[in-house]
Amino acid sequence: MVNILLSLWTFAEPYIKNEMEKYIKPSNKVAIISLGQNDWYNDRNRYNAKYGLEGKHYLLPVSEFEKLGINRKNIELVHYFEDNPEDMKRKINSSDIIMFTGGMPDKAMVRFKEKDICEDIISFDKVIMGYSAGAILQLNSNFLSPDDDYPELMYTNGLSYISNDFYIEVHYSKEDNWRKLLGEIRNERNKPIYAIGDYGAVIIDECRNIKIFGDVTII
Repeated sequence: MVNILLSLWTFAEPYIKNEMEKYIKPSNKVAIISLGQNDWYNDRNRYNAKYGLEGKHYLLPVSEFEKLGINRKNIELVHYFEDNPEDMKRKINSSDIIMFTGGMPDKAMVRFKEKDICEDIISFDKVIMGYSAGAILQLNSNFLSPDDDYPELMYTNGLSYISNDFYIEVHYSKEDNWRKLLGEIRNERNKPIYAIGDYGAVIIDECRNIKIFGDVTII
């Protein structure tokens, strides 16, 4: 199993492209899983506009996979409204790569259970990618920094692909006033934090070695 943690879908950019070509091959099949929407997007039309086949959470990662040689016909979307659980299971289990998109990680975990695909996701042991919320939910647990979706600092449980030896922060910018908060979390929980910028990545390879690329700050 390989875990790829990103802030954005920028995984074919120069800072990471050579490394990604080790894990992503033109013959691969991909399942993009977009179930982390906030409740406002539980309307079918709103969901489609952002997470559906014409939405950015599908089109932008697809464009990156295409840059790495994967044909669009080999990329399937796990769609909250259009797919029944059996469709979702088929797409996941027939893939070489799964990509979790952004949104809210705690909402995604609820919907995995709602759609009865938790077991299929947890047992997947090939290449697992995710950006923003899709990175956070790969860990055993992680904090969620205050933002528009989370008014206060909170902690959430994830899929436990990755042991709880560290936390991550996504969309990190050295210009933001988050370093003090991250330092407090690091000291309270006694775990290092990999703060991933929009052009950064953390990869846990098959041997469970941690590799960092681009804009990543270790706190």
